[in-house]
Amino acid sequence: MASLTCIDCGRSLIPTARSCLHCSSDDPFGHARRRERLAFIAQVVITVLLILLAIAVNRGWVASAMLDDASRHLL
Repeated sequence: MASLTCIDCGRSLIPTARSCLHCSSDDPFGHARRRERLAFIAQVVITVLLILLAIAVNRGWVASAMLDDASRHLL
């Protein structure tokens, strides 16, 4: 069976290990850290999109685009 290394102490572990026997790391392969980092990035992206949407609504870009579409359908 192939062995992997703990990202905290660098010692080898079996792939099915849930914690490191050497340094007692609860996340020796970094899976939970990756999930937390992706969740944080998703929150940042959503926040930026909401800010951009608020700016667009405040400046009237969204309303004018909707009015332009509505006027095109009337013609």
